[in-house]
Amino acid sequence: MQFAQQGAEALYSIKHATLDSDHRWTRTHYISIRIHDTDSARDYGRIAIPYNHFYSSAALDFANVLTAQGVLKPVSQEAIQVRTTGGGQDFYDDQSEIVFSLPDVVPGSIIEFQYTATTLKRAIETVEFDGASPFWFQQRIAKDGWRADSVDQFVYQLETPADLALEIDVRGQYRKKPVIKSGDGSTIRRWSWNKVAAVELESAMLPGYEVMPSIKVSTSRDWGLINRWTWDKVGSKLGSTAAIANAIAEMALPADATREQKIKAVYQYVNNKVRYVFAHLGRGGYEPHYPDETLLAGYGDCKDQAVLTVALLKALGVDAHVAVVETPRAGTSKMDLVRLIFDHMIVWVPPAEGGKALWLDTTGDRTLFPGMANQMIGQPALIIDSGDGIVTAIDAELAPNLARLELIYRESPEGSLVEARYLPQGAYEQVLRSWWQHDANRESSLQRLMQGIFNNSSEYTLNASVHNAESLWNPLEIRGQFKFNKNSATDTPLTYGTSFRQIYSLAGDLSMLQVPATRVNTYYDPLSIRMEQQVVFKSGAKNTPLVVQTADSVKATHFSLEQNGRVEGADFILDLVFTRGPLRLNVEDYQDYYQSLVNLGGQAGWLVSMVDDPKKAAEQGLEETLASVEEDSWQAALAKAKHFIDLGQFEDALPPAQAAVELAPENGEAWFVLGTVQGFNTDIEASNASFVKAKQLGYQP
Repeated sequence: MQFAQQGAEALYSIKHATLDSDHRWTRTHYISIRIHDTDSARDYGRIAIPYNHFYSSAALDFANVLTAQGVLKPVSQEAIQVRTTGGGQDFYDDQSEIVFSLPDVVPGSIIEFQYTATTLKRAIETVEFDGASPFWFQQRIAKDGWRADSVDQFVYQLETPADLALEIDVRGQYRKKPVIKSGDGSTIRRWSWNKVAAVELESAMLPGYEVMPSIKVSTSRDWGLINRWTWDKVGSKLGSTAAIANAIAEMALPADATREQKIKAVYQYVNNKVRYVFAHLGRGGYEPHYPDETLLAGYGDCKDQAVLTVALLKALGVDAHVAVVETPRAGTSKMDLVRLIFDHMIVWVPPAEGGKALWLDTTGDRTLFPGMANQMIGQPALIIDSGDGIVTAIDAELAPNLARLELIYRESPEGSLVEARYLPQGAYEQVLRSWWQHDANRESSLQRLMQGIFNNSSEYTLNASVHNAESLWNPLEIRGQFKFNKNSATDTPLTYGTSFRQIYSLAGDLSMLQVPATRVNTYYDPLSIRMEQQVVFKSGAKNTPLVVQTADSVKATHFSLEQNGRVEGADFILDLVFTRGPLRLNVEDYQDYYQSLVNLGGQAGWLVSMVDDPKKAAEQGLEETLASVEEDSWQAALAKAKHFIDLGQFEDALPPAQAAVELAPENGEAWFVLGTVQGFNTDIEASNASFVKAKQLGYQP
């Protein structure tokens, strides 16, 4: 059967939210979706409705399929499951989901379901908030993304007590103002939108509030309400206790410890003593434990660790505050209407002596001090204090996003060697550290990663190792040695190649970028990045590096690549520097950016040939001769004189030639060499006399 449309479309997306006089919410959602193709049928074959069972109850009211033949089939009770979603050794929480599968979900069918969630316990009592999106966000069957299909008719009905004042923010090009009805002590606001276009959910998108239409309501714009609510949960837990004092004693800080030493000691202590566990079972996700409890347990979630860290710092005389933040995983919200958007708690240390504030996050697994991911920069944050708090965006001063590759090419008796050091910083370091700590096949993965530097893996053996993966103070580093098979064509100069592709194979993202033909949204990456590659071609015993091919620098619209070579001593050194700022690209500009990277990958590299160096060959020959004779012998003096003659350094050749004659006055060759040197120094009379003496001693050149 053929259908005029592809994919799927939501026919109706309806949400009725009612807040009663006791401030209890009842939220009912109805969704109906027409399935147009097989891929959509697969994606919608399983529906999951998430909710927090600590704060609310949820029930599936009904779920049906209307087949293409017009038969209505309800969901089987055996196909419905309610389960807790937290799992794994580090995850215990109050999240649950209703999961169900409908029968006969095929192209041409329509699915519908309705569920209702009711308040069990209020998370915060000083502010009310709600919101609605037209879309039902459905995870794709391969779990590689989500879909937000078009909506034919969207309705959001909000019923609240009549005396409740609301702040409202409507995003998108649809009707901003609701239809309002009042009566019986309540106010009903109703928004109705038609033909809401689908949103293609892609990686590297703008914040959701810039992309997707939505409605948000709140009773306040004063974030001090969230601050005071949080302070009530943490303020009484920041004092010093015997357990805190014992922990500080374990740090063994010197009496004159600096502020920085104290902060680092606390960071190290929490990393070593308290394992991160995402555990707030029975606490609703907002109530931290007392530091004494966390120390005794030896584990804690972000709130537990943040409160413990602040308590330790305060006991050491360092001012510090907990801060609630919204991580990129949760989104990047517009800080207008007050609501519970924060999903993480960290530590903020105010600036001292004109410096910058310090943001600390101890929840990572042995992450580099101060533990903050570079992707957190710019995320919304609320610094908690006993007043109104500080609304801000994270402005942490972190290591730059720098990937640096150092290569040293050299020759050895066994063949060519290339020594490599990969030195990542910032986001590059954080990704690699996490990978190394958690990849069960990390040794094999390491080999594959480093083999990207040289593709012809059959021509070399590789020994690679990772360093500082558990260090809190030193960034992770990868070292490798490539030992190439010995070149059998000994009469042919060895030529080495190098290019920007080597560092890009380690740190570049072209292979992960979306193909421009499929991109529909603005591409957004707020991070600046820099890649550096330094290549040193070491001169050999008998040869020296000679550049036979160069590569041009590139100045593209969205990035630049500088390539510069220089001679340093007898070596040739090449420096490549790639820089790129934050990106916010429309579809056309994204295509240009993508193609520029493709073109960069096709750029010819540098070629350096190791050519014979007569001077070096002569020096090596001299060294070999001197090693076979006594240091102060006439043979040593004669070898030095010949060496300087070969180099054309005739003045330098005269003293050793004279010394050879003095040490061996009856040696004809010594007299002949002296005559040669004297002639080159224009002492013709002495030269002729020396030649006569050589002939008298029977020397024949």
